[in-house]
This record gives sequence, structure tokens and C-alpha cells, in this order.
Amino acid sequence: MSLTSPAPAHRHSDRVVSPGRTLARMIVHLFGVVAAVAATFGLAGPFATKTTAIVLTLIACVLWCLAAFYWPRLSDTEFFRAWSLIVILGGVAGGLGSGGASIVVPVAVFVLLGSPWIPIPRTLWVGAIGLAGYLIARLFAPGIEPNDLPLLISLVGVVGVSLMRRMASTEREADRALLVQRAETAALAERTRLARDLHDVLAHSLGGLVMQLDAIDVIAEAQSADPALRERIRGARTLAQEGLEDARRAVAALRESGSLAEALDTLKRHADALGHAVTIETEGDLDTVPAAVTDALRAAVTEALTNARKHAPGAASTVRVEASANRALVRISTGAPVAGAAGSAIPSGGHGLGGLRERFSALGGTLSAGEVEGDWVVTGEIEYR
Repeated sequence: MSLTSPAPAHRHSDRVVSPGRTLARMIVHLFGVVAAVAATFGLAGPFATKTTAIVLTLIACVLWCLAAFYWPRLSDTEFFRAWSLIVILGGVAGGLGSGGASIVVPVAVFVLLGSPWIPIPRTLWVGAIGLAGYLIARLFAPGIEPNDLPLLISLVGVVGVSLMRRMASTEREADRALLVQRAETAALAERTRLARDLHDVLAHSLGGLVMQLDAIDVIAEAQSADPALRERIRGARTLAQEGLEDARRAVAALRESGSLAEALDTLKRHADALGHAVTIETEGDLDTVPAAVTDALRAAVTEALTNARKHAPGAASTVRVEASANRALVRISTGAPVAGAAGSAIPSGGHGLGGLRERFSALGGTLSAGEVEGDWVVTGEIEYR
């Protein structure tokens, strides 16, 4: 049995607390530490046994103070290790007759059992090790008056309360997940409505404009119009056609309700249709990425590939997406433009990457773009819970 990782299902939001709650928690823990230290001194028995019990209890109390002070900043592994060590030290000290153990051990067990991100079997293993330490210490501490009854009563009460706290926390998480699901459903319905309206208005208008410009070009050719005028007409037609394609992609993105993997497949098909060689690389379970993060990653890939076609015509691009339980990263790299290849005629407004940076920042992430070893690389990263 390893104590190196609690393997949490998720990181509990209650560990991010306000300054007021932090102060209140510190005061409560401080009272507990003072009571434990006070109960430790005055222990009767051999000097070596008393000294060992006092030292172990004081070490456990110091760890208790540190774990309480750094509570919100501890990783799950650090949190688990700290409170597990407190249980074990308190168990050994209790076996040596320390009265403070009847305070230290129940508090640590309460914290571990009441933390939903720590599996109960792990806490039971820690409790078993602490109990073994208690029993072994009793064997090597003859003549010490045991504190079995106070410790047992405290543990029974603490286990019941902490399990109730854990159940209440689990219910809160379930309620929160239900609210998120409802919000995502409402957002999907709104996106579908916007996609329908955008298609009906913008796409149809641009389609009509393309047809009108085609007709004007035919008339200009028939009347042997000025070549400069015809070039302007064709340029306007190109802008309208590519604007229509952008509108269609926007509609497809709004209607997209699948996973991140499906979104990447769709973007690759669009790129293939435009003659843009794109390679997709993925790592991790993309289905675990939240909807809002999926939208941001999709937007980043779309913008980066569009810019690649504009500024590096003929160059191949590689899209790499990595996903874990609490982090997603996207990296789009594009090589140098191919000589003689025709680029897009749409001028860049220069606001695409800026808007993406704001979007990533709103989700607590970062987005950067720049040249890396001759390639143009766009990198975005978002952490979530």
C-alpha cells in the first residue's frame, strides 16, 4: 500500500476559501493544537518514554499547524501525506501514553475522512498503520497508563461526523454538476438558434453578393471593360466568397455539439477541402475536456489554421492537443510558406489572436504565438477542475 498519491476523483472546491474562512479555520486549529500540547505535558512514567511521547506529539502538532496554514495551497498528494503522518505520529504517541493523541488523531482522521477527493480505503489504510503504531508502542511502554477510552470515544464520534460531512459535500458536488449540465444545455440551445439566424441572414446575403459580382464580371467582360475594373470586381468577389466560407465555418462551429475529437476531425476535413495539409496529434482522453474549454481550443485551432493559409500558403500544419483530468494544451505549428503558392486574399484585421488571448484568459488559461525554430507556433493552455 503506497501513501504517495491519494488518486483523487477531483479537487474539492471548498479548499479555495476566503480570507475570513481561512482566519476562522486557523483559530479553530490553533485552539486544538494548544489543547493537545497542554494534554501532553504532565505525563507520568519513565523519562525516555515520556520524552518520546512529548516529542512525537509536538512534531504532530507542528505538522498540524503547517497543514492548517497552507491548507488551500497544498496539492492533493501533500495534503494527504501531511495528515496521514499526523495520524501515524499521534497513534504512536498515544501508545506511549500521550493525552494529546486523543485530540490530534481524531482531528486528522476527521480531515481525511471528510475530504471527498481522498478515497476512503486510503484513509482506512492510514488508520490501520496508526493503530499498529499505537499497539506496538504500548508493548514498549510498560507502566504507562493507557488512554484507550478517551481516544476510542473521540474516534467514534469523529468518524460519524466526518462521514456525514463527506456525504453532504458529495451531494453539493452533484447539485453543482447538475447546474453546470443545465447551463450547458441552455447554451447549446442558444448556439443552435444563433447558428440558424446567422445562416439565414449572413450566409444567404453573402451568397447573393457572390452571384451578383459574378454577373457583373460577365457583363464587364462582354463590354471589354477596363482590366483594372475587372480586377477590382474579381477581388471583391474573392472577398465575398471567402467571407461566405468563413460564415459557413462559424455556423458549423456554433452547431458543433460533439467532443473535442469530433471538432478536430471537422477542422481537418475543412482544411483538406482547401488543400491545406494538416496533421492532428492527440494525447489523453479528449472527452473529459469541459465544453467551454473545447470551444476555446476549437477557436484557437480555427484561427491558427486560417492564418496559416493566409500568411504561409502551401505550408503544412501540425495540431497537437493534450488533455488530462485538469489541464488541456493545444499547439499549432506551421512551416515556412511554399514559394509560388497562392495565399488567401482576405486581409487580417489583427484582432483574432488578441480575442483568443482574452478568451483563454477568461477561462484561466494562456495563449502565445511566435516563431520557434523556423515554424510559426501558436500554443494555448487551460487548467480546470
